[in-house]
Formats: sequence, structure tokens, C-alpha cells
Amino acid sequence: MRTTVEGVAKDAPVGDPVPQGTGPETLLSLVENCLDDGKAEDVVTIDIRGKTSVGDFMVVASGRSQRHVGALADQLLKKF
Repeated sequence: MRTTVEGVAKDAPVGDPVPQGTGPETLLSLVENCLDDGKAEDVVTIDIRGKTSVGDFMVVASGRSQRHVGALADQLLKKF
């Protein structure tokens, strides 16, 4: 099984960078919109603020197939 990073072409075009200082709620909204556009299934958002220094939210989503999940991951990587 390949990881998300391995599945992305090294010369894949990158979307517009997210401006510095963008708040966690704004980033969460961008991620949720991207997953919704890609027709992700069973999207769950977990608020982890105050529980870890790694991040503020964890988003878990599934897809219809391994190819679909890989495409969702590629879309997120290109967007950010």
C-alpha cells in the first residue's frame, strides 16, 4: 500500500498557497469543502485543541475505493 505522499507526482501542480496567519477554523472549513467537492464519505471532525500541540482539529474521511481515497488525498495536497 502506498502512502499519500508517495501517491503524488513530484511535479504535480500546487494550488494557491494558504496565506500565513490563516486561523484553524478557516483551514478546517477549506479542508471540509475540499472533501465535500471530492465526494468524501463519513467525514468526521474531531476537536483536539488543548489535547495536543500537533494541531487543533483532526479530520477523518472515507471513500468508495482505494483510488477514490487516494484522489481525495491528492486534492488536499494540491490545495495546500
